[in-house]
Amino acid sequence: SLHWPTASSGAAPSRRRGISRPMLRFDSSSWFSSVFVFYGGVFPRLLGPLFVYSLYVVIEYNFCSETRFALANDGLKFIGGATTFMLIFRLNQCYARLQRANHMLVTALCGLRSIVFIVCAQLGNAERNGAFSEDERQAATIAKVHICRLSIAAAVSLKLHLRTAEMMDHGRQQASAVSMRYALFDLLRIKRLLSSAEAKMVESHCGLFEEQKGESRVAFSAEISRLRVPDDDFAGRCLFEGHEQGDEYYGCAVPPLLLMLLRVVLNEPLARPWGYPERLLNLFDKHLGEVLSAYQGMHQMVMCQLPLPYVQLCKVLLLVFIACYPLSVDIEHGIWGNVVVPIIMAMTLIGFENVADFLENPMGDDSADISVYEFLHEFEVEVQSAFNGSQVHKNAMVASWKDYGQHVGAELGAGLLSQPEFVVPGRGFGDFFEWAPLPGEVVDYIIGQSSDAGRLNARAWRDMFACCCCRRRRRYESLEDSEAAEDDFEEDESESLSGTEDDSLLAANPFAVVRGIALRADLPHLQEAKRQAVALARWDDKGGPSSFRSVLHSPGL
Repeated sequence: SLHWPTASSGAAPSRRRGISRPMLRFDSSSWFSSVFVFYGGVFPRLLGPLFVYSLYVVIEYNFCSETRFALANDGLKFIGGATTFMLIFRLNQCYARLQRANHMLVTALCGLRSIVFIVCAQLGNAERNGAFSEDERQAATIAKVHICRLSIAAAVSLKLHLRTAEMMDHGRQQASAVSMRYALFDLLRIKRLLSSAEAKMVESHCGLFEEQKGESRVAFSAEISRLRVPDDDFAGRCLFEGHEQGDEYYGCAVPPLLLMLLRVVLNEPLARPWGYPERLLNLFDKHLGEVLSAYQGMHQMVMCQLPLPYVQLCKVLLLVFIACYPLSVDIEHGIWGNVVVPIIMAMTLIGFENVADFLENPMGDDSADISVYEFLHEFEVEVQSAFNGSQVHKNAMVASWKDYGQHVGAELGAGLLSQPEFVVPGRGFGDFFEWAPLPGEVVDYIIGQSSDAGRLNARAWRDMFACCCCRRRRRYESLEDSEAAEDDFEEDESESLSGTEDDSLLAANPFAVVRGIALRADLPHLQEAKRQAVALARWDDKGGPSSFRSVLHSPGL
C-alpha cells in the first residue's frame, strides 16, 4: 500500500517559497476580524516599505529641523491628486479583472456541468421503447463514465493551465520549483482520469521542461503553444518521457486537448439505439463553445498584464509624491504633521498599489485570488450525484413517481409518463471511480485557500511564538485535532472516502478538500501516476534529487 508522507513520517517539510496563502474567509461585518488580521491581509506587504519610508521621514525631519529647508508646495497637490486618481483607477481595473475571472470560471464549470447532466439524463432513456440488451446497457454506462471522467479532467486542467501560463513569460525566466511542483501534482491528478493513450498525449504536450544548469542545479520553465526545433538555442527536456533533448517539440495547452477528446466521446452515442438523438449535438456544441471561450478569456487574463507605460507612470508618480511631500510640510507642525501624517499617506498609497498587484492576476496564488480548487471539488461532487441519480437511484425514483400518481388518483397517467424500471440495477459511481487522497502539499494549499482567516491567524501566531523564525509547519493549520488529520492521511491511498475520519476533519473545517476523483482501475499508467505523485510528495530540494525528471522516472517507480 502507498501512503502520503506526513510530518511525522520523516518526509520533507511543507515549504511554500514563492507562493503566498490564497483566498481566506472572514466576516466583513466584523471590524476585529477585518482590521486586526496580519496573516492573509495587506499588512505583510506594507511592513517593509513602511519601515524604510519611516526611516526616510525621520531623517528628513531631523534634516529640515536643523537646516530649515522646505520645498515649495507648488504643483504638489496636483501631483498627489494625479497619483491618487491613477492608483484608484488601476485598482478598479484590477478588481474588474477579478470579477471577470470569477464569471469566466463559473461559465466554464457550468458548461461542463450541463454536459454531464444532459448525458446522465438522456443516456438510457431510449429504453422506454424496449428493453436494452446487456451490451447496449453496458455501452450507455461506459459512455457516461468516459464523459464524466473527461469533464472532470478538463475542469482540473483549467487550474493546471493557469499555473503553467503564469510560469510562462516571453523572457523565459526560470519558474520556481514550488510552482512546478504544484503544476505536476495537477498533471498527475489529471493523468489518473485518463486512458493510457490519452495520458501519454497529455504528458508529451504538457509544456513543462527542465534544463540542467551545472552539476547540481536545474532550471524549470513552461512553454505553451510554442514550437521549438533543434536549431533553437534551448536545452530543456520534457519532464515526462516522450522525447529527448534536441528533438522537435512543442507544448500545447491541456484544456483544449481534453475538450477535443470530450467532443469525440460525445459523438459516440449519437443516433444509437442506446444513445441520444443527434439534435443534442447542438446543445453540446453550445456548452463546449462556452467552456472554450471562458478558457481563452482566463488564459488572456493571466498572460496579458496591464500596459507597462501605465504601471510605470503610477509607480513613478507614487515615488515622487511620497518623497517630496514630507519636504513641503511646515516644520512648525511638529512630529504629527512631519512624520505621522506622511507615513499614513504613504501607507494608503502603497496599500492601493499592493492591493492592485494582488488583484491583477485573480487566478494566481495571492490571498485575494479565486479558490479554484474549491470550485473543482464542488463540481466533482455534483458529477458523482448526477451519475448515481441516473444509475443507482433511478429505480427508486421511477417507483416514487408511480406512487405519487396513485396517491393523487392519476395512476394511469403516471404509468404513461414514467419510464420503465431497469431490468438490472445500474452500476454506481464507485464502481468506476474512487476518491483518492490528495498530496499533503496540495491539501495544505487548499486549506490555506479556503479556511477562516481568524483561525489561521491564531494558529500562525501560536506557531510564531512557539518557535520564532523556525516554527514548525503543519499540514492542517486550521484544524483543532491535528492528530486525527495526520492519521487520516496515513491511510492506504487506494481506500475510498467512506469509512474514514474525514467527517471529523470536515466538521472542524467545512472548507477543507482532502480528496479528488480518480479512475478505479488497476491499469499500469494509473499505478504509475499514483507512485509518481507519492515520490513527488517526498521530494526534497535540499537533501534529495534536484531534478523532477529523475523523481518522476526513477528506477524505484
